[in-house]
Amino acid sequence: MELTTENELLTFVCVALNIQPHELQDGIIIPRDMLLSSEKYEQLKPSIVRLKKIFSSKCMTSMHASAECNQKWPCLNLVRQVLKRMGYDIQPERRCAGRDQDGKKLFERFFKVNKIEKKFTVVEE
Repeated sequence: MELTTENELLTFVCVALNIQPHELQDGIIIPRDMLLSSEKYEQLKPSIVRLKKIFSSKCMTSMHASAECNQKWPCLNLVRQVLKRMGYDIQPERRCAGRDQDGKKLFERFFKVNKIEKKFTVVEE
C-alpha cells in the first residue's frame, strides 16, 4: 500500500474508533455499543466513497450499497473488514460487571483489537 493509502486507512480507523493514530496498537479495547450505533455508521458513510477507491467492494461486503439494509451491524462490519486489511483482527469479549437485583450476572461487552501474526512457511527444496 502507498503511504497516502495507509494514511487514509489510519484516519478512517481513528475516526471510527474515536482514538488518536498512536493509540492503534495491539490489545486496544473498544466499547461494543459504539460500533453498533447507527449514528456512528452515518458519520462513517462519507468515508465509504474514499474506501471504494482503495478496496474493491466485491470483496468487502460492508461497502455494498445495500449493506445498511442487509446487514445487522454495518458499522461493525465496515470497521472489522478495514482493520483486517490493515493487519488487525477484532475479537468480541465480555467481562463480568456485577449482578443485578435478582442475582443475574451483568456483562460488559467490548471488542479487543489484536495485531495479526503473519505466518510464514519455509519451503525446502
